Amino acid sequence: MAQVEAPSFWHVQEPRVFISHVSSFKKEAIVYKAYLNLFGINGFVAHEDIEPTKKWQDEIELALSTMDALLALLTPGFNESKWTDQEVGVAVGRRVQVIPIRIGLDPYGLIGKYQAVQGAGKKIPDICDEILTILLQKPGIGARITDALVRKLAASGSWAEAKRNMDYLERCQHLKPEMIKVIEKTMEENSQVREAWGVPERIKTLFKKAGS
Repeated sequence: MAQVEAPSFWHVQEPRVFISHVSSFKKEAIVYKAYLNLFGINGFVAHEDIEPTKKWQDEIELALSTMDALLALLTPGFNESKWTDQEVGVAVGRRVQVIPIRIGLDPYGLIGKYQAVQGAGKKIPDICDEILTILLQKPGIGARITDALVRKLAASGSWAEAKRNMDYLERCQHLKPEMIKVIEKTMEENSQVREAWGVPERIKTLFKKAGS
C-alpha cells in the first residue's frame, strides 16, 4: 500500500492545532498561530497555510484528519458558518481536544461540553497562555508539546530565548527519560543554555521534579 504524503503545512514532530475561525477574523487567527508557535505548537489557519497550487478543500480535509486539537474562535457568526460547524464536528468525531474561545459567542451544541477560555477583553498572548495550560494537562498532546519545547530549548540562540523556553518547559508534566537526555546534551553543546543566568539550576530542579 502506498504511503500517504505528509502534509506540507505541518512542521515535522510538532503538535498540530487546527484554528477554526470565520473569514472576518482571519488576521487575528494568524496572530494566535504565531503565539502558539512560541510553545512549539504548529497552528493551521485555512488559506494562510494552503499552497496556491493545492485544492483548498482537500487541504482543509487533510488538516482536519491529521490535527491533534482544534481551537474554536467563537466570534459572532461562527455558529452560522457551515464550514466552522463541520470543522468542529470532525474534531468531535475524531475525539481530539477542542478548546472553545469565547469572543462574543458562548459555546453551543457539541462545543458546550469542552473547557472554554474567556477571550473577550483579553490580549491574544494571555489567551494563548491559557490554551497552553489546558493542552499541557492532556497526556497525548501534552507529551508532544513537552517534546517540542525540549527541542526548542536545544535550539535556543540567545540567553533570553533559553530563559523563555525554560519558562514554558517548567510547566510541562510529561518529561520522559529520552527528553531528559536531550536536555543533558543541550547543556553540554549549547552555551546559550548553559550560560543563561539561572537556567542550569532550573534544569536541575526540573529533573528532580521528573524523578530523574
